[in-house]
Amino acid sequence: AQDTEDFDFYYNEGVKNYDIDNFETALEFFVKALEIEPNHVDTNYKIGNTFSFLGNPYYAIQFLLRTTELDSSHFKAHFNTAAVAYEILEFELSIEYYIKCLPMNESRDLVNYGLAASYYAIGDYNTSKKYNDLALEINSNLYDAKTLKTMLARNNT
Repeated sequence: AQDTEDFDFYYNEGVKNYDIDNFETALEFFVKALEIEPNHVDTNYKIGNTFSFLGNPYYAIQFLLRTTELDSSHFKAHFNTAAVAYEILEFELSIEYYIKCLPMNESRDLVNYGLAASYYAIGDYNTSKKYNDLALEINSNLYDAKTLKTMLARNNT
């Protein structure tokens, strides 16, 4: 019972600090919670996000990937894994995780844009255009997708 109480304390303190953008302190509490319950989905997810907010994408992606292993339907973990993979120039991994997001049917404009940007980054302009067009079909005001459309037009796709 003590472990459960300790976990709850560390996790809740982590969340309190996370919610006010006090990421260094949040991370300390989340790590202590994770030592007690290493397979806790939300703790792994929040540690991944915290590392991302602190500017450490290489640590972030490890915990986000772990979250997707623990919960294969965790949309935000898949989406954030894809976004962080893109940030560290791991475009194939980014594409893999954005594709895993598609059947989850959330934030479809952003997922399609993420795919478009990732395919653009590897030089597959036709596939990039396909996903970018889908993103704009869903949300015609998506600024980044409108910008990418202009860039794609310059590449004559």
